[in-house]
Formats: sequence, structure tokens, C-alpha cells
Amino acid sequence: MIAKCANPACPARFEHRLSGKFFRFRRDPSSQGEAEGFAGARSPSHNVEHFWLCPRCCQIFTLVHVEGQGVVLRLSRVELSTDASREVLTAA
Repeated sequence: MIAKCANPACPARFEHRLSGKFFRFRRDPSSQGEAEGFAGARSPSHNVEHFWLCPRCCQIFTLVHVEGQGVVLRLSRVELSTDASREVLTAA
């Protein structure tokens, strides 16, 4: 069972299955224990790990699998700096 948000810095506890975003990754057999900082549900009978990002974190982050590192937290999009956003707005 998923206990909390997969973002280690977020204290949000999993309480409602309809909010946030769920992720499912195949477990890499060569990297057992790769997700120690995440609260993913693990079962020895399945080769799949489940993770959940709370509603707030899923607007900022996503989870990706990186070979050799396992499941990692990444920014979901690169924010434009204030100067760059002005350039984009004036060009349109």
C-alpha cells in the first residue's frame, strides 16, 4: 500500500485515491532497494512498483526511471525565466 507522496520532502499522506497522480514502474532486478526514499508499494510476487505524487507535487514534479539510478523525482517542466517569458510574449 502507498503510504505517502513519493516526494521525500513532502509530508502528504495518501488518503484519497482520486487525487494526485499514480505511477507504475517495472522493478529493475539489479537495483534492489533503489527507491528507499520513496513510499512505493512493493510486493515480492510482482515485478512492479507503485508510486503516488500528491496533488500539489504532481503539478511540479514527475517520476521517471533512470537506468542505474532507479525511480527519480524530476521537474515536470522547465519554467521560463522572467526575461525569457517576456521575449516569448513579445514574439507572439
